[in-house]
Amino acid sequence: MPDLGLPEAEIQRWLLLVADHIRRSVEEGEIPPPVRLPETHWEWHARFPELAQFLGGWFSQDMPDEFDSHDAAMDDYRTTTDPQLVARLAGELHELLALDLDEPDYALAAELGMEVDPPAPYTPSAWLAHVADRLTAPARTTDRPARTPSGDARRPLTTRGRARDHSRLTGRPAPSPPHPRPPSTYLVTLVTITS
Repeated sequence: MPDLGLPEAEIQRWLLLVADHIRRSVEEGEIPPPVRLPETHWEWHARFPELAQFLGGWFSQDMPDEFDSHDAAMDDYRTTTDPQLVARLAGELHELLALDLDEPDYALAAELGMEVDPPAPYTPSAWLAHVADRLTAPARTTDRPARTPSGDARRPLTTRGRARDHSRLTGRPAPSPPHPRPPSTYLVTLVTITS
């Protein structure tokens, strides 16, 4: 259960209140209007799930080590992700931009997992609009990886890329890499996980 920000003694009362709202909504068919702006980490991720996956998976603190540029990371996402998810991301970007936030408020990208700044000369909102435009532009034939007769896309992946794809498809952590990592890598991974 997510952290409700309530003392444990009040959680049952809160759950009964939520159950009453759900029952009334089902019986009367009324749905509350969407909240203009999500407020919590959970609300941002629930409203923009694919944007959170994109920013957290491709624009984490490791992005500069994995890709030459923001555009290279964006191209990797586009070529390795199902086209329906790419379309969903473009829709979520347009929905976010339609909120018409003040520029400092677009720093919320960090709430969705972005750990690197947009490339110069872009402001956060201008970069998000640029991403939406790139993702909705028609794909060039070279934008998609070649497919084998079985339909599998063949592309080189970093260990992290394999882990990201495995986790996304199965919902479970990826198996350990076939070759042992140097001890310093474990320390960096441990520090990253516990931070």
